[in-house]
Amino acid sequence: TDNTTLATWPVWVPPGTWIDKESGAVVTGAADSGTVRSKAFGLQEIPVLVRAGAVIPRIPLHPGDTVATARRQYTALEWEVWPGAASGATVLYEDDGETTAYLGGAFATTKASFNRTATGVDFRVDATSGSYPALPRARPHTLRLVNGVPPSSVTVNGKALGYSRYGGHVGGGTWNYEGDTATLVVHAPASPTSAATTVSVTWAKEVASLDMAGVKGAVVRSNWAKYALDQTKNAPDSNTVGPGYLNRAASLGDALTYLAGTDLGAFATAVTEYPALLKSAGAEIASTVPKPLETQALYAEALMANPMQ
Repeated sequence: TDNTTLATWPVWVPPGTWIDKESGAVVTGAADSGTVRSKAFGLQEIPVLVRAGAVIPRIPLHPGDTVATARRQYTALEWEVWPGAASGATVLYEDDGETTAYLGGAFATTKASFNRTATGVDFRVDATSGSYPALPRARPHTLRLVNGVPPSSVTVNGKALGYSRYGGHVGGGTWNYEGDTATLVVHAPASPTSAATTVSVTWAKEVASLDMAGVKGAVVRSNWAKYALDQTKNAPDSNTVGPGYLNRAASLGDALTYLAGTDLGAFATAVTEYPALLKSAGAEIASTVPKPLETQALYAEALMANPMQ
């Protein structure tokens, strides 16, 4: 709308607490079901709300290997835990993916649950119930804590996991932090499906009280804004003289990824000061981009108007 290429759209918010999937912002719907949230969306965004405390299982997908995944066995699992609730659970269903043998009882289910406190999260994958011939006997698990912060410790079945900037199921497992999505990722080693797997995460005290809601969306929109202005060589500090607020806002994701394992004090400072940095970035665009504003500049300004929503 208004030549910004963003579309303002009303979205109904059901009663309760929800998380905007695109931005990580927390949204609350009134008990009378009358809450409607209006937001300007880009072409890359789809209005999706995730219930607070949801546990969403999925299989890892890799570029170039996404064909016929529905019939594959779940040789590895990812569990995405969403914030906003003290506890949550889900049940994963599996069968051979090819026949109707499930009608005769050839299927399996696996329950996963979590409990959250002020100091951390305890996550558990129960032993798989039921069986069928193709059921994996063991598999690795990846836990993704959305809007999470860096931990002081992570254990899997009582064994401590080490930090790795790039993560992965190496050795006895690792943990890493995805700054661009504000997500703590725990890579647990393979364990038998016949036994439970427990993951305990303790937040580092320097960052335990941080509110990460909306950080993901602001990082994404800052990068979109910078990219748009780069196309017309109007990006402040990159192509024109400026203090570089937009550059700093766009690079926060990379900074958090690095600081999570190296300097928690700097991590906390970067997150705490981010709203002010975003405001400065919006003002920077308005004051340094040549007028009259062209479509790319109008788009960038609109993106930075409320980037954490």
